[in-house]
Amino acid sequence: MNKLFVIILLNICFLVAQEETLEDFFKISQEKLKKYSLAELTGLDPVQEKVSLEWISKDIKINPDLYLFLNHLSHLSLTQAKALAQWKGSSLFLDGIQELDEATAKELAQWQGRWLYLNGIKQADETTAKMLAQWQGDGLYLNGIEKLDESTAKALALRQGIGLFLDGIQELDESIAKVLAQWKGSGLSLDGIQELDEAVAKALAQWKGSSLSLNGLQLLNEVTAKALAQWNGERLYLNGIKQIDESVAKALAQMKGKYFCLNGIKQIDESVAKALAQW
Repeated sequence: MNKLFVIILLNICFLVAQEETLEDFFKISQEKLKKYSLAELTGLDPVQEKVSLEWISKDIKINPDLYLFLNHLSHLSLTQAKALAQWKGSSLFLDGIQELDEATAKELAQWQGRWLYLNGIKQADETTAKMLAQWQGDGLYLNGIEKLDESTAKALALRQGIGLFLDGIQELDESIAKVLAQWKGSGLSLDGIQELDEAVAKALAQWKGSSLSLNGLQLLNEVTAKALAQWNGERLYLNGIKQIDESVAKALAQMKGKYFCLNGIKQIDESVAKALAQW
């Protein structure tokens, strides 16, 4: 047998041997649970998201096989993606992966779990976004993406799941906001956005979902508040705002949805309280 062929064959065998199986994934995940805190494994803020961490902690004790913490993976091969697609659990953490190609994303999208964490991805092209949009689980976390172009936003807007988390985006222009407003899901999280202008607020107010999270907003003026108040969803989260004046309170009191959250405000004066009481 040709020596070169033998060397190539051995290299292929070695690479295949390095591919983690589902059993390997379970073992790695359990070892990480012993070594690291849930905050480190999930990327959740131990202060801001204390309730979520407590819930996950309790659930892991009852259903340990429903969670896989695989943030050590910086690259996901096609073989690994195929293996993970067969897993019957609910929460898959792959935050160490920085990019996915089309074929791997397509395989991963076959997974039938509920929560998929890909927060290490900094940017996604249209093709990969289309593949990920085919995943039909509840929540897709892409909080590492800092900017969306229109074609990628359109691809993600085709997703049929419940929640879309894009908390890494710090700025949103009107055209992208209009595209995201076409998404048919029920929960949209954009907690990285610190400022909103009227045009973007108006665009987001056209979204037909039920839960809109804008907890990164630090300030809200009357014009933007009026635009957001036109949103018909159930829950508007504005917990990053520390204070509002009477004019903003009056604008928010026109809110068409069921409720809005301003948990960041610690103290309000009488005029603001009266304005909010009109809601």
